[in-house]
Amino acid sequence: MTSFTPVSTSHGATPAGLTETSSPHEIVRYLREEAQLTNHEIATAIGTVELTISRWARDPNARPRDRAAAEHLDDLRDLALLLADTLPGEHTGRWIRARSRLLGGERPKDLITTDYQRVRIAAEQFISGDPT
Repeated sequence: MTSFTPVSTSHGATPAGLTETSSPHEIVRYLREEAQLTNHEIATAIGTVELTISRWARDPNARPRDRAAAEHLDDLRDLALLLADTLPGEHTGRWIRARSRLLGGERPKDLITTDYQRVRIAAEQFISGDPT
């Protein structure tokens, strides 16, 4: 018989608490507190303005008005979760903001809105140690 492990319903600022169903509030709080990304970096990465990020961080009930920004926030969350085990805490933020040889010298945060799949592949290669 397969054992059952319940999923935590608490969405704290830990990778285990950040899920596909996390609210913008939870995602932004995680990115700011754990990954040490600034409102400006988050806004730039998802193609919105800092005021929007501030609103999401402040209001647990705030919902995205812009579907594209919401989708890019989900991409940024996905990237942070992917990197979290290998690069915990602020190291995830450093990888997201640093120039990457796997991306031809571009910064992952600058490509999330235009080429997220390429960023995700680079993160997977970084995690696996594959230099190609």
